[in-house]
Amino acid sequence: MTIFRDAHHYNNNSSVQAVEANYLIKKLNLDLDHKTLLDIGCGDGKISAFLHHQGAKVTGIDASKEMISFAQQHFPECQFRHLAAEHLAEIDHDFDVMTSFNCLHWVHGLDEALAAAKSRLKTNGVFFGLIYPKCHELWDAAAWVENLPAYQQMDLPDFSNPYHFYTRESFNQRLTAAGFTRTELWQESKQAGFDDQVKFKRYISGWLPHCGHYPESFIDDWFARYAELTGQPQSGGVIMKYDIIFFVAS
Repeated sequence: MTIFRDAHHYNNNSSVQAVEANYLIKKLNLDLDHKTLLDIGCGDGKISAFLHHQGAKVTGIDASKEMISFAQQHFPECQFRHLAAEHLAEIDHDFDVMTSFNCLHWVHGLDEALAAAKSRLKTNGVFFGLIYPKCHELWDAAAWVENLPAYQQMDLPDFSNPYHFYTRESFNQRLTAAGFTRTELWQESKQAGFDDQVKFKRYISGWLPHCGHYPESFIDDWFARYAELTGQPQSGGVIMKYDIIFFVAS
């Protein structure tokens, strides 16, 4: 499976992403009725559809053609467009609300994307969403596996991690530099439970970029190291601890 190209896999194994997005939407409790809304990095479209059912007129954009195709097929009540966040300025109209869940840490041209978002946000509009800061055990396990001799000796192109790590402070600086004058960011510690190792590995392989680069054995070797670092039991369920940075900007 290539990262973010298997939309069906992502749709079936992205419960954490959906839960956290819905948590923020409900927490803010904004009036979205008849509001035009742009969902940046809409993925498979299920969160866009949830926003639509809150009354918003939703347009979703994503850099993955496969994700957009899936979203168009399954959520026709929304509009979807294949467009990377960095090219958001190509959209020729403004929005009352913008959202971005589980996306901006993947965007290489983040400053360009945020500046474009600000330029397409109506006066008194609001931009809200979430990103994930570095989960050290998760990424340390991945780095450990990719440096094993067995993987170093594979005839593969060099791996370049597309995930960008931000702190609450550094992401706030990016928002401010893009022209947002009112920002609120906060960080929460969370945990998610998985019934068994298979379900957890499916969740991880749906987004961990190494899984799209290395052979299928990577996820098993990764889990063994992650379980060691986090004290997971040898069998049964898995508990994943992580932090989230939530933001609201205008």
